[in-house]
Amino acid sequence: MNYLKTKKVVDAKANRTFVVEELEKIFNIELLLVRGQILIEYVFTSFIENYSTEDDYRLDDKFPFYSKFQICRLLGLYTEKDTALIEQINVINKMRNDIAHKLTFDRTLLPNLYKHHNGLKQEVKKKKLKGEAKDRYMLVMIFGSLCGNFSGRAAAVNTVHNTISDFVLGKTVGSGRNFAEILQQDIADLKLAISQE
Repeated sequence: MNYLKTKKVVDAKANRTFVVEELEKIFNIELLLVRGQILIEYVFTSFIENYSTEDDYRLDDKFPFYSKFQICRLLGLYTEKDTALIEQINVINKMRNDIAHKLTFDRTLLPNLYKHHNGLKQEVKKKKLKGEAKDRYMLVMIFGSLCGNFSGRAAAVNTVHNTISDFVLGKTVGSGRNFAEILQQDIADLKLAISQE
């Protein structure tokens, strides 16, 4: 997890690769599910903490996984229209909770994850993976895909959020002027252009 901590979850491709490499080392399906869910939760936590105006604020264990997922929706990481992502997170959360309380999970839930990854299903057929090997491969790739997806979305949303925050706070940009000054100049230029028509 040190990689994610040092990179602050901004590079989707690198995070996907990191997650896949981390999870490929795990052969127990239950441990794989728990670790994968923890890595997704780390992406959610980092995304939420990036919104904090307090530099030393840390979300840590203040909210459970599903609450962090809902907070991410409120902050724009995904919308209710992202039904495939929502279903996958719900299934992962259910399986992880089952493991936490029963030390096992309902394997009939796995197809609810797999159905959103037709390309992976084709890879599994080509590789002729079956049973536990198929499940491991699918889960590793799905967790990698989800972490990469959410990391990419987080980077985009945080860029917009930071730009708006900089504007509101009057921070300066490369030209030494702040966003408010630039906007005022743009408005003045627009008014001048309109008046000259």
